Amino acid sequence: MNKLLPIALSLALFVQPLVAQTASTPSPDLSTSQAEQDFFGTDQPTVEKAKKDQYDPTLAFTSQGVSWGGVLYDKVEWDGGWIGDWPHPWSLSDNWNDSVNFTLNNIFYMDSRPNKNFRVHVALVSNWPFTNTLINASTGLPTTVPTVRIWELFSDVSLDNSILIRFGKQEADWGVGYFYSAGDVLSLSSIDPTNPTAEREGPVALKVSVPFPNQRADFSLFTVAPDSLFNPTVSTVGAPSPTFRDLAYAAKGDLAWNGVQWSLSGYYQRDESKKLVASASGGLGWIPLSFAKDVNWFTEQIAAYGSDRWIGSGSQNLNGMTTFAVLSRPWQYYFSNVSGIFYTNSEYNASFRVEYYYNGEGSNDQGYAQKLYNAYFTELSNPGSYSSAFGPATTLGTNDIVYPGVHNLTALLTFTTLANSKFDASALLQQNFSDGSGWIRPLLTYNFNDYFSLYAGFQVVWGQNGTQFPLQFLTYSTSTPQTQRVNLVLGGQIGSSRY
Repeated sequence: MNKLLPIALSLALFVQPLVAQTASTPSPDLSTSQAEQDFFGTDQPTVEKAKKDQYDPTLAFTSQGVSWGGVLYDKVEWDGGWIGDWPHPWSLSDNWNDSVNFTLNNIFYMDSRPNKNFRVHVALVSNWPFTNTLINASTGLPTTVPTVRIWELFSDVSLDNSILIRFGKQEADWGVGYFYSAGDVLSLSSIDPTNPTAEREGPVALKVSVPFPNQRADFSLFTVAPDSLFNPTVSTVGAPSPTFRDLAYAAKGDLAWNGVQWSLSGYYQRDESKKLVASASGGLGWIPLSFAKDVNWFTEQIAAYGSDRWIGSGSQNLNGMTTFAVLSRPWQYYFSNVSGIFYTNSEYNASFRVEYYYNGEGSNDQGYAQKLYNAYFTELSNPGSYSSAFGPATTLGTNDIVYPGVHNLTALLTFTTLANSKFDASALLQQNFSDGSGWIRPLLTYNFNDYFSLYAGFQVVWGQNGTQFPLQFLTYSTSTPQTQRVNLVLGGQIGSSRY
């Protein structure tokens, strides 16, 4: 009975938006801080941390005053290799190209908890270079804008120690995938496989969460305000103001039962893809094999009505490039799946993770990726000019061109403190089985201490020209973009850590 009032209150917060939507006329996609490890956390289920016999939800809302910190990620990297073709043993200088890259990213946060029932969190992100020059579409003049921006800004409120409310811009991080984010219906970007633990931006949302610690379960409701609704562009100036029926709505339930973490979530937004996601993760300790206790498995199944991405069909020639005749988001059913295993070996300080992604919105056509990239670059070089060439209101983004294939796999093998030394070793591999392309990157790292390391390795990209990964690793330092097939890598990190 004690839970009935909190549940009723949480549902009441969503009744009014849904009623407003129904009454409207129908219309023809590293947590920032340790402070995030509270009830809302990074949306990893709270039930994983709950103890059945001792649990106090107010512990997440203790009066701590103001704290601050951040995450710094920096990298200096040189890579040199052979572009357009494989290296020629008799003339290694042919088609050689090299470059140096600097990465300097920082997320800074401040966290204030005046009392156990209230919290305010703000996080700023900055990326080097710290300014960006944009061309004003109407005047044609350049405008310099800073790259520092709000990453998170929200408040948390606890009601009666049983219902928790968060409102503001917040990370979400749904799903059990490590390399693939097919089940993450809220984050604004996909996972970077080369840095899978990096923060990913989330939306402005109202979140109401009700924990059931004794049942090792929790339930959350979301009202999401998509950026596109409240960030007008030239084409949307004068459009009607958003209403409740324009917002997105999501629900998520988690349950720890019988040694398995279960999750079920749903997402709805008018005129956008509707999704239902079911996931499960657990261990194999119940199998009577010596290594089974070190193996964890995970899987998520995604059923969608409507596509998140633009899907191409037909063929046409634009500016000498073969691309699609039509780009559309068909209203049909799609099924996707992410499944994998994670193995750790403490004796050798080794770990192995492999993950398979069945992309129900992908294509088995070997030429699909090239047409998709050509459409993307056409729109990028002529913003708005060719929208009618692909269909009405077509605007391709980077999320539309990643993972164009149906069958995808990523694997990561790591060894830390090799033979009790300061050396680490790793190898990251990705394969698109639909078009036959892939790449691998082995690295050897020497850690001087926790804050300074140097690494060396190489990268090999395979697949026919015009397939996914030869396109992904195009270099633009020459007059004609070409794929860097084999390259050497030297780099270092100085000070990358939490602080």
